Amino acid sequence: MAQTQTNQVPEKIRLLGLKAIAEALRRNDSLVLRYRDIDDALRELVHGDEYYSVEAKLYEAVVEGALRAPVYIYRLGWKENSEDEIIVVSIRELRKDELEVLERIDGVDRAGVLTYDEYCTCNFERRCAVVEIMHNLVKLWTGSRVDMVVKLLERELSRLSNKTS
Repeated sequence: MAQTQTNQVPEKIRLLGLKAIAEALRRNDSLVLRYRDIDDALRELVHGDEYYSVEAKLYEAVVEGALRAPVYIYRLGWKENSEDEIIVVSIRELRKDELEVLERIDGVDRAGVLTYDEYCTCNFERRCAVVEIMHNLVKLWTGSRVDMVVKLLERELSRLSNKTS
């Protein structure tokens, strides 16, 4: 969960990653996403064989916390299926105790002895409720709103685009 320097991520990956995150935030209207939401948005930006290379680098950057600026991006815990991993986006750095609370709530979502098929089909409403609870906590703790975060990302994307053109 440690945040690292953004200059370790190639500009192209950073640009595509921030675009995909901004789009996923808009679509879900939530500060808490599943990695699959970001991946779905990325698939619309990158096509063919290039997608797999970009997605692998983006996933690594998210895991390492390397896409921090201008917002903080956290991956909670580890899931067997990376698409189900929780990604939290905030305008300020979350404290250790806040991250621990989110980790515990995320653990509720994974609790129980269920097969993967049972988890996917029977617990959709519970997973949605857990994400909504986490979203509301991040919003309460940080004063972040989805539109604020998207605006910050768009400003950074504009700056990056001007820098590369």
